[in-house]
Amino acid sequence: MSWMDSEHRVILNVGGIRHETYAHILKKIPATRLSRLTTNLANYDPVLNEYFFDRHPGVFAMILNYYRTGKLHYPTNVCGPLFEEELEFWGLDANQVEPCCWMTYTQHRDTQETLAVIESLDLDAEPPTQEEIAKKFGWEDDYYQGTLSRWQRLKPRLWALFDEPWSSQYARIISCCSVFFVIANIVSFVLKTHPSFRIPSLTVSYGVRYDQRTGQFGFGKSIAAFKQYTTPYPAFFYVDLICNVYFTLEFLARFCFAPSLRRFLKSPITIIDVVATGSFYLDWITNDVLSDSASPDTIDFLSIVCVLRLFKLTQHFSGLKILIQTFKASAQELLLLVFFVVLAIVIFAALVYYAERIEPNPENQFTSIPAGLWWAIITMCTIGFGDMVPKTYLGMLVGSLCALMGVLTIALPVPVIVANFSNLYSHTQARGKLPKKRRRVLQAHEVKPVHGVKTMKHRKKSNSLVAGNLLTVQAGNSLQPKSSHSHLPSFFGSGNKNAHNDNLGDRDLLQRSLGGTSNSSLSAMDLVKTSTRPHPGFFYLELICNAWFTVELLIRFLLCPNMHKFIRKPVHIIDFIATISFYIDWFLDSTLTGPNRDTVEFFNIIGILRLFKLTQHSSGLKILIQTFKASAQELLLLVFFVLLGIVIFAALVYYAERVEPNPDNQFESIPVGLWWAIITMCTIGFGDMVPKTYLGMLVGSVCALMGVLTIALPVPVIVSNFAMFYSHAQARSKLPKKRRRVLQPHELKPAIGRSTTAALLNSITNRNSAHTHNSHSPVLGPLMTNPLLRAANFTVNDDAHNNNNSSSNANNSKSPTNLDKLL
Repeated sequence: MSWMDSEHRVILNVGGIRHETYAHILKKIPATRLSRLTTNLANYDPVLNEYFFDRHPGVFAMILNYYRTGKLHYPTNVCGPLFEEELEFWGLDANQVEPCCWMTYTQHRDTQETLAVIESLDLDAEPPTQEEIAKKFGWEDDYYQGTLSRWQRLKPRLWALFDEPWSSQYARIISCCSVFFVIANIVSFVLKTHPSFRIPSLTVSYGVRYDQRTGQFGFGKSIAAFKQYTTPYPAFFYVDLICNVYFTLEFLARFCFAPSLRRFLKSPITIIDVVATGSFYLDWITNDVLSDSASPDTIDFLSIVCVLRLFKLTQHFSGLKILIQTFKASAQELLLLVFFVVLAIVIFAALVYYAERIEPNPENQFTSIPAGLWWAIITMCTIGFGDMVPKTYLGMLVGSLCALMGVLTIALPVPVIVANFSNLYSHTQARGKLPKKRRRVLQAHEVKPVHGVKTMKHRKKSNSLVAGNLLTVQAGNSLQPKSSHSHLPSFFGSGNKNAHNDNLGDRDLLQRSLGGTSNSSLSAMDLVKTSTRPHPGFFYLELICNAWFTVELLIRFLLCPNMHKFIRKPVHIIDFIATISFYIDWFLDSTLTGPNRDTVEFFNIIGILRLFKLTQHSSGLKILIQTFKASAQELLLLVFFVLLGIVIFAALVYYAERVEPNPDNQFESIPVGLWWAIITMCTIGFGDMVPKTYLGMLVGSVCALMGVLTIALPVPVIVSNFAMFYSHAQARSKLPKKRRRVLQPHELKPAIGRSTTAALLNSITNRNSAHTHNSHSPVLGPLMTNPLLRAANFTVNDDAHNNNNSSSNANNSKSPTNLDKLL
């Protein structure tokens, strides 16, 4: 090792661990603590020739590596606040953390936010101190002065009875009563809708009626029903009355004893309590006052609001608080899930609508795309009510793809939401096991003489805290509403006659249009529906949209920087095909009519591809597509497993249903069994095809079990890929836009020249004599070899100090300017 190298070297002792580096390394990041080291600092030890800092050695190792390589990595064994505190001490900030460590760092920071959220939920049973209670109610000054009134001492105790169940034994009793009345109110609401607990409500009215036997009018009564209307037993009303009286008293007590009326009224629980309680009294008033003019079903609908009172249980169960907080923390993931589902159901609803119209299908249940939306969401959620089932082979193929995509689409964001819940719940459980009393470590500002405490000011105030109409009996054989008895003859009499005459008029009009007359020999006429056409307004709407897409595509084509890349981009290909399909459909629509029109309408499905243009505006869709690209091998494996399974079980169930006598055999062929196999393996089960023999049932049972296993094997790999891409995307979105630039070695060369070397040689020659001078003469340290890191009173030798004192002061005033230039 050369003597020159030893003089350029800097020794840093951080937390008892010695680090050695060069002075020019510390200059790479100017305006930091390490870039301004001088021997005049109190941290410098001239005996050991080192700088000592009582800081965390593990973090400093990463910081020193940052000076050397320009990359700041995050140590996984250090919590986020400690890491930020160390960076702040050394003059750095967390924005310099490398992207590879940013996700780990943000996880530690999210943990701190999670703990802060759990702290605000008041899940622990540790009673607050008197000082905390005074802060909560805004009585800090009175508390510090010792002038709390009796009401100020009593009000927090009364509030704790209703808001803090863990505060006392009486508070637990009130909490149990509140839970009991909530449950009783909900049970009453549910049971009173059961027919066994309802009684008929009939209103008997007297009036004039016609006796067909005698041919005379008489005064009497009769019973008839137009719509049966029942009411619950009166006991349910009294149960609801008692419960709502308790809720009213509880609300008034909480209103009077609340620490802050503004926060109390803005609380969601308070709003729910007011709405639910008010709905009971409103329902009571409308039943008694407006029973003659309002519909009973409409009035009863107000009772549904009381279900919201279940959210009051969040005050008593920490699990419900964690669940609600999970939904808040997962709002972005929930929106992403809804977006994925909406996108998929629109695509598959359109596909199955046109797939069922291409082939002749007299039992087509998919009359419109909105009707197909219901089928798509039920299929994607693997429910399969069986009310709508595709009948054509192409429709069955669309249904199979819909079932598989539903499993994947819904499964992708769910693990992220589950991870949020697990994070909150695990931290809550760990926090619940913490000791109630922990030794407190004094802060640096608290380590002062005792007399310093008497001069403290009082703290500022803190607000931190947290049916239809009733039936009447009319004369006749039919019951009707009370307000409609005068219209009954016209409804049953002239109304049917008018309808008959209208039909005759339509028939005459149709006969005249065919060249005949109403008196011709045509006795019957059949109307056959060949095709339907949408309203013309939809055409003009599509025309405007496609005109916009055409202009946009032309502008992007003419102004694109690279035409070759522009043409090959999938989004532009989709946009071009979707736009061209509209004009092709427009041309064919004017040339083809009749049944062929339904076949040509299949071109409209291409417009659905334009939904993939949303990838330019939605990062979630980009992550989804990238997940499928990265999981191509797993997707092919999933498709292979599914195809293998459905072929095997379709063949098995086909022959199993033919072994035994089975007149109701629905498995006419193996291709038909493929549809049953895929629906069974995806655990949907529409019910349109069911095995009837015991052997077929055995095959169906094995098919269902194997479907769960087969689909469950590759799906976790795909889900983990999505979670990886999503977590990295979330962490990357939190990266700072501007980061401090680390100077490169070639940028430090002008600071080290021939004059610096001469000054170094002179300082080394006079090093021994420098220690013998008076106290005003500086000691030459290891950092003094670099001109930009000189101390304020640094000189090369004593003669220069005595002769050029004024020039030295001028240079001293310019030293900060050099650092500013480096910034």
